[in-house]
Amino acid sequence: MSSTGGLGSIPEMLLTRRGFLYGAAAVGAAAVVGVGAYAATGGFASRPDLLALEVREDQVFTTEQCEYIDDAASVLTAQQTIALPYGSMVWATDPDVAACLLPTANGSPLTQVGLIALGNGSVRTVLDAAVDTAEGYEIYDARATTAGLIWTEADILDGNWRVYQAAFTGETLGQPVLVHEGGPDWEMPTLTAAGEYAFWQVLPVVDGAAAKEDSLMMCTRFGAVADDARTLYTSHGRMACSPSPTTSGIAFAPRAETSDTRYQLTHVDAATGEVTDALVLPASMKPIYVAYGPTGFSFSFDGIYDYGDGIANLGTYTPTIAPTYDLAAARTEARANATDEKGQLSDRAAETADAQAAHSVAELYCAADWFRFPRTPVTPPCWYGDWFVVKSTSAVAGINLRDRRYFTLEVENGAPDYGEFLASYGTAQNLVTYTNIDYTPINGDPINECRVKVWA
Repeated sequence: MSSTGGLGSIPEMLLTRRGFLYGAAAVGAAAVVGVGAYAATGGFASRPDLLALEVREDQVFTTEQCEYIDDAASVLTAQQTIALPYGSMVWATDPDVAACLLPTANGSPLTQVGLIALGNGSVRTVLDAAVDTAEGYEIYDARATTAGLIWTEADILDGNWRVYQAAFTGETLGQPVLVHEGGPDWEMPTLTAAGEYAFWQVLPVVDGAAAKEDSLMMCTRFGAVADDARTLYTSHGRMACSPSPTTSGIAFAPRAETSDTRYQLTHVDAATGEVTDALVLPASMKPIYVAYGPTGFSFSFDGIYDYGDGIANLGTYTPTIAPTYDLAAARTEARANATDEKGQLSDRAAETADAQAAHSVAELYCAADWFRFPRTPVTPPCWYGDWFVVKSTSAVAGINLRDRRYFTLEVENGAPDYGEFLASYGTAQNLVTYTNIDYTPINGDPINECRVKVWA
């Protein structure tokens, strides 16, 4: 195949292996742009010859094959240490700020939303109470970037929820915009935020009246009117886990369009709505976390499978380097090569090209060397410079996948059993951790706080 756009050629072996050159298996989704056979439903066509991720055991290494760095301070130092009320929760999805859910000492509101400036460690409250406090709603969850805030409010007694977003103008939070609401037949949406965009994932309750309804990945730009909210992706079946932010959009795990139960690791560009990368896991393997960064997809299992070879064990997985092509690049080249001499591309040819592209990307993931962090996953991972950072049993660990070296951050005295939590998501420019401490040192004053650290 000839190369296009300076990307280089997809090896012919990747496009013909396993006899996959079929015509009507449209792959992925470009929910908003609607190219060729793509539609908002997305997903792989239901075919028995769909290539799922296959990794041999000898392609995977763990921290047991890595050198341990005894002195973590030689790698990272805490640039900011911030005290929040005990019981606070923190999420850093932006290079410059982190959202925090702050418990109050009052019966109402139960929580408020704060914003941490990661550069200087200052904290300010940006949402004092739920918009619908008068109707019995309380703030339930929140995420933020420098562009805006997305949050959920819950009426626990009736099982109702609402999703709001608002843009920041300087340090002021703008007018809240209600973008979605639901009742007890729908789970409380999970949130994330990246750049100028807010995301929320909506799933039906398993045994509720809406159990057979589709799952939705929703998106809006901060500060946009309610009607601008859009469906990025529709999954015919429950998505596997919460979404994670990326530098250009969002990573999540919808159901693949197969006759058996498979999950498709998916990355969507927020601005275009295009699926730029996708990878299907083996049948019945369900990730509890998914992320997307400099090495491509990462996923986590909290159980052990009796099949799957190199990815059968529990832990967090990622390739050591990203595949040469993502789905968007492979699809562009495959379609260019399927265009006839008159510059025409039939629907059939486009579908075949898209299937070729998806298969070639899956082959690249299958051929890669993989790392597994061999501990039960507690949070999604993040990428920080040369380090792939994960939450260990009680600490936070960073692994240099190229040099095969790793460190763990020391856990504070008085921290609970779960120790230090990783607050950073996706590709981090500031590494943020936190722990809640309830501790009285010998001959010292009691410590009762959430301690946040920003590392460099």
